[in-house]
Amino acid sequence: MIQMRPRGTSWIIRGKRLIFPLADCHVIRADETTGVHHILAEERSAHGVPSLWIALGPSDVDDAVSVGNRLVSAFEHTYRTEFLGLGAPVGHVVAKLQKYQRVLGPNVVIVSAAHRNPAAVASMRTLAGFGSSLILIVDEDTPDVVTAAWKPERVSEAEQFALTIGEATEIAHGTIPPDRVPEVLLRCGGRFVPFSNAVRGLSGLPPLHDPVPNGLAANELASSGVPAEMVLSALRRRNEHIEAFEYAVRNAPGLAADAIRDAAPQYIASGMARRMLRQIELLPIAERRRSDDLMRWWFAASISENSNGSVRTEVEQVLELREAAELRALYAAAFPGPELLRETKRALVSLRTPVTLRMHGFALGMQSVGDAGIAFLLKALRLSEALADPDQVVGAATDIANYYLRRGHYQDGAEWASWAVEQHYSLRGKDELRRLAAVGLLAFARILVEDFVGLESLLDELKAAKDQIGGPTSEVINSTLGDWAVVCGDFVTAEKHYRLNIERLPGEQYHLAALDLVPVLRALGKDAEAMMIGRRVRSLTRDADEISRALGMLAHALSIADINNILAERDLEHVCKVLGSGAVAHRLAQASVALAHVKLSQGDLIGARRALQTGNPGLKGLGQSGWQLLSASGTKLDEMLALYRGESASLGLSFLGDTVYTFGADVDRLTKQNAECVAVIATSRQDLNLERLAIALYGEDGSVGTAKARVSRLRSTIPLTSRPYRIAVPFRADFLDLIEHLEQGRVRQALSLYRGPLLPDSEAPAVVELREYIDESLRQAVLASGDHEAMLELAKRTDDQDLELLEAAARHMPQNDPQSPLLRARIRQIRRDWGSDDEFNR
Repeated sequence: MIQMRPRGTSWIIRGKRLIFPLADCHVIRADETTGVHHILAEERSAHGVPSLWIALGPSDVDDAVSVGNRLVSAFEHTYRTEFLGLGAPVGHVVAKLQKYQRVLGPNVVIVSAAHRNPAAVASMRTLAGFGSSLILIVDEDTPDVVTAAWKPERVSEAEQFALTIGEATEIAHGTIPPDRVPEVLLRCGGRFVPFSNAVRGLSGLPPLHDPVPNGLAANELASSGVPAEMVLSALRRRNEHIEAFEYAVRNAPGLAADAIRDAAPQYIASGMARRMLRQIELLPIAERRRSDDLMRWWFAASISENSNGSVRTEVEQVLELREAAELRALYAAAFPGPELLRETKRALVSLRTPVTLRMHGFALGMQSVGDAGIAFLLKALRLSEALADPDQVVGAATDIANYYLRRGHYQDGAEWASWAVEQHYSLRGKDELRRLAAVGLLAFARILVEDFVGLESLLDELKAAKDQIGGPTSEVINSTLGDWAVVCGDFVTAEKHYRLNIERLPGEQYHLAALDLVPVLRALGKDAEAMMIGRRVRSLTRDADEISRALGMLAHALSIADINNILAERDLEHVCKVLGSGAVAHRLAQASVALAHVKLSQGDLIGARRALQTGNPGLKGLGQSGWQLLSASGTKLDEMLALYRGESASLGLSFLGDTVYTFGADVDRLTKQNAECVAVIATSRQDLNLERLAIALYGEDGSVGTAKARVSRLRSTIPLTSRPYRIAVPFRADFLDLIEHLEQGRVRQALSLYRGPLLPDSEAPAVVELREYIDESLRQAVLASGDHEAMLELAKRTDDQDLELLEAAARHMPQNDPQSPLLRARIRQIRRDWGSDDEFNR
């Protein structure tokens, strides 16, 4: 039943049938002269559904944020409440509006001049449906391709709003004689606004006022208001905790402390620590200080974003007034000083939670108090498991991994970091930053032990996340990517990553970034900048705890090595003494390698060997890449490795996929024939004379003379003994190391050495036999290991067509692993290429 309007508005009653009842998405091709805006203004409140009306202007073209601001303002006007704050792109605003629609019920969104930003309007399409409607008004000449992209359920054209003679006569009643109405109507193009303004002008009235001056209009629902408690309760029931907290900040600050408990993990998991920081700062200071939870998360977010200046002062004031256990523990760990252990113990006595246990374990580890630190970290892990808190489980496991790495147990650290990543997936953790921290630690550990299996995919994850997050996790990512660049000899890229950290870290942690950057600057010949940073670090750590002072001294010594060897030697000896307790094993290794370098430059071979022995807690578990990382430029690295292993000058053979040899400072490639000969000699376990060597190289018909000539030429490059033939110096060969790893059950280490088949172009009988033995032994060991990462890595390093390897990897891969769908698709593709009708099923 249509309610009759006062005289002069019957046309609007007719118009109601064109727009209401509402379609999900209704496009109207009509400008303001048709009167469509007046129809909407009259009918939307009568329709009984809250409406948000925005009018796009010239400034909104190609500006998603401007459109988002209009939508936010319309929401706040309609619902009489603050919503999201300005500055968000329209897509983000739409996502939030959808959540409010589910809580507060359907609404109508009207967009005038929608053609001015088709992309922004397209993102609003999801607001239509389930009782809500989207009305889009465009110019009559808007191309069909634009409106079709919005997928409207209904389209109305301008002619549908043209006035009939009867409607015009009723509007002009008492002003224009009925016989003149058709003439005036024709002159106005049959349009409502110019015809009405003509009538009003004859009556002495002003022109019609545009009913959408700012795209805003109130409605009865908004006027009545919605209780804040009801909105918060509805949002939290739907797990919309961020929206609930931000609603509380603006409309019910007293309820914000309760809302932050569930909202904070969602903020962190979404990478929005900075937004949480700003939202908490909108609260009245008294309200913020009253809640331990608000203060804790405010502080945690400020640390994550490296913006703890004013926050730190306020936290200190709160800690003077009350215990605030978790806040106290986090503060002590963030700014470790002489009171670190006392403060974390005080927090733990006050409240026993995974956070206070972890921070106390961290403090004990920093102070090198035996194995007490790991005991508390394990307690934190068990409590997190009991509380069924997956993110705390991942955090505790990552802390344990870091603990082992700091003490030189690199393989144990890698295993714990790997387990932390697995737990994130298996327990359905939400905190992506914790997972990335574990991934970064795992990649770092694998670089140290030279376990490159799966390393590429880990580094790819870190690269993808690098520019999207801030705080401590970004520092882990930058340092790990920089470490890998150093190992690859790309010091320019390493400098870029390390420099990001030194620019962002606060003064208390500046020395940690300097320890990475200074050696790279020296390797690039930027000695002046390296020394400047070294001097600054020494000053910043002068009054710090003993470990930090030693690390600052180490950074300074690295900056002046080869420039002032006497001062560098003295400082490095002191650093090795302080770090010898094992608090930071890889930094002890770095210091001992630097000291050995100084000793070698002085010709002190015995002193260099002793320096390396001092660094044994951090050196003993390192692989070649770990040594390379900690020596940065790699100067005299081979000589130091020989000294550490008790060798004088050693020979290195890299024949898996290559023919490279190293001897002292020399690095070169052998010819295929020379490489075959040295491989046979290196492999032989019995006395090798010319006859046996000829058979091994050329078969039963091999020429002794040819073999003898080959050995003679080889001697100019490789030192050999005569009768029997042996390599005359200590040597290591990657293919022999691989076999040894397999014999000891170290499959991952064996795979990390495999860069291709042994001398793949060789047809020497002994080499072919050994090559086939290595390939098959490694393949079977990887299949038997149940390690899906190793299986994928081996498949990648061969021809990537090995179905048995790929299918075994698929069987052992966790169901929720992101690689699983890709792997299954790869298997199906190979089967199709091979013409197999069998479908792969896990």
